[in-house]
Amino acid sequence: RVVARLEALQPDLVFNTAEGTRGRMREAFYPALFDRLGMPFTGSDAYACALTLDKQVAKMVVASRGVKTPAWRFCNDVTDLDVSGLRFPLMVKPNFEGSSMGITQDSVVETQSKLVSRVVELLSRYPAGVLVEEYIEGQDIVVPFLEKASPKTEGVLEPAAYVYDKSDDDSRRHQIYDFDLKTSGSDKVSVQMPAPLSSEDRATVMKL
Repeated sequence: RVVARLEALQPDLVFNTAEGTRGRMREAFYPALFDRLGMPFTGSDAYACALTLDKQVAKMVVASRGVKTPAWRFCNDVTDLDVSGLRFPLMVKPNFEGSSMGITQDSVVETQSKLVSRVVELLSRYPAGVLVEEYIEGQDIVVPFLEKASPKTEGVLEPAAYVYDKSDDDSRRHQIYDFDLKTSGSDKVSVQMPAPLSSEDRATVMKL
């Protein structure tokens, strides 16, 4: 039915915000469908969507190109959890989820016992695996990319910063864009453009 309706509409451009409903390839489903139907669409293609939903693979790819990424371990069984060589605090997150699914203030753990407890809890909900990585304190920066929008920078646009208002909420121990903020606390998040970066840092993040 979806294909029949798309073929009947024959849109000039699909503004894509859709994703599939299940499986590790769900983010790639509609971009792949639009490609198959020959319909132009906004956003990343199926390949990029599939790769980046797998956090570990995405980290391996960018690290291979010289982009710094926090040290990590992948775990799909708590009995195999080995974080030797990593330094606390650690961040624990589902490997195959987006939109901060499974990420709360409790995702940042300071001790081995809290780590094990958090890994067990997340694996019960996300059995495909979790990512454990070193938690980096600092400013959240996003670098937008829109192909052909800025020929001078090959599509890389001005960095922006996420700013979190915690003035009336002492429960937010860590400045992270967690699931609560994304679903019920959008009024607590603003985007600062341009990001408050030195000229050197701005050039570095745009290069990366």
